[in-house]
Amino acid sequence: MDWTSSMNEAIIELPADLDPDRRARLEAKLEEYKARREESANTPPEHDQDTVFKIAILSAVLAEGHVDTCRMYRSFQERFGASAKSAAFNVACGVIDDYIKTGGQMVSFASQPFEQIPIKQR
Repeated sequence: MDWTSSMNEAIIELPADLDPDRRARLEAKLEEYKARREESANTPPEHDQDTVFKIAILSAVLAEGHVDTCRMYRSFQERFGASAKSAAFNVACGVIDDYIKTGGQMVSFASQPFEQIPIKQR
């Protein structure tokens, strides 16, 4: 799938009627991304932008219900300067948006199929 336009759509949001299991899987996916980042803690964030972007986008969506991707990318441009990778940010937007909307049906390179992500029982 081509996600190059995802950032231009500006807003990624959780639907009001989001299935509780999907939300729990999104939360588990966020933990997976955070663990991935911890495993590469010796790698500077600007060299691990894919994971950094996914953590930021998914954290914001889960906390606020939505994220303005254009605003977020501008903050990464300020943080990373010329090394900010717009293509990686666009893909991260598309991946997170797809996890929210379809449970990751368009994500063919995921480390684990979304529906198989273990969720914490509440």
